[in-house]
Amino acid sequence: MKPHFIVIARAGRRPRGRCSGGSLFSAVGAAFGLGSVVRFPAMCACYGGAFLAAYAVVLAVFAYPALRAEFALGLKHRGPFPLKGICPFGGFVGGLSAANCFIMCAVDISVIAALSTDGCSFYAEVNYGGSAAYMPALMPVWGSIAAIALAVFASLSPRARSRAARAAVLFQFACLAVLALCGAGRGGLHLAPGVEFSALLSPRIWLAALGQALLSLSLAAGVMPSFAREIPSLRPPRAAGVVIGANFAGSLLSCAAVFSLAGEAASAAGIDAAFQVYRFALSAAFPCAVVCGIFGSVFYLSLIFTSFISCSALARPPLALLQQKLSPKGASAAFFAFALVVALPFCAGVSPAPLDFFGCELLAPLCALAHVACFAFAVLTERSRRGII
Repeated sequence: MKPHFIVIARAGRRPRGRCSGGSLFSAVGAAFGLGSVVRFPAMCACYGGAFLAAYAVVLAVFAYPALRAEFALGLKHRGPFPLKGICPFGGFVGGLSAANCFIMCAVDISVIAALSTDGCSFYAEVNYGGSAAYMPALMPVWGSIAAIALAVFASLSPRARSRAARAAVLFQFACLAVLALCGAGRGGLHLAPGVEFSALLSPRIWLAALGQALLSLSLAAGVMPSFAREIPSLRPPRAAGVVIGANFAGSLLSCAAVFSLAGEAASAAGIDAAFQVYRFALSAAFPCAVVCGIFGSVFYLSLIFTSFISCSALARPPLALLQQKLSPKGASAAFFAFALVVALPFCAGVSPAPLDFFGCELLAPLCALAHVACFAFAVLTERSRRGII
């Protein structure tokens, strides 16, 4: 019997792949996108330093258990919508999450177009003193290029996508670290405009913190379970800690870069002008026009790269749904073509703030509640089956 038990123990082991660390970087890339780099400082400027405290509580109390459960769910159920394996209405919840992912992908395409335009105009204004008034007219072109590139990127192998995600994360961290160090050298590090703990009594700040966590960590969207399927040796507690730690560290680093260099401009700007804050930060960090123009172009390129990786991660659940009917390449082409159609009005100048509010602060919390209901149903059903309740 002894050899028999040895065989069972070996067969029960999870296979260890070489690219498990790189695949975890894909999950980190999904959790460290423009939600951390751009939206988080804007939310801190809107709600003050109390938002930092609210966000930290939401990460510890809600986000970590939820992310750990999503990783475990992805390891156990390998389908495109793993909630179907634990709950009878899990398919509907998965479809609702996929719809929210589609909305966010459309917004991200318009964001990539805006960043491409801002990067080119910033370089022209700093180095040549021109107004570059024609640049906004090129946003639909940049959006079309982004959609085509995303469709091609989605058809690459998981190893290639994980390498790109690793490069994007390290590239963005390095650029933010340079700005934060410049801010520290000029007047010290500042993470928020001011702390008023009385703001924590408002339900709105907690709803905003929950929406920020859901958006930046891609929670309740079906994204993280799809990464778990690519990492057979993943351990959910450790992976959830790494992803949340990278998200919070990147968010703090973004705040340090923004408020140390452009505190007043950041406090006056809203979500619509969140991207413009980095213009002030770059100009304050590098008085020399040549250096400012070169590093500014590099920094905008890092933002584009980050948003590109984030958008490709959000596209995974809707693409999994389409691939049940179409080939992988056909599903990618159809999805990003439709997303481009939705994004074109925003590329033409319509503000994406209402859609951002709908997706992040209304639909995302609704999806999160539905996911919690699915997990609660699974737990109660299992306990009932065992006779515990």
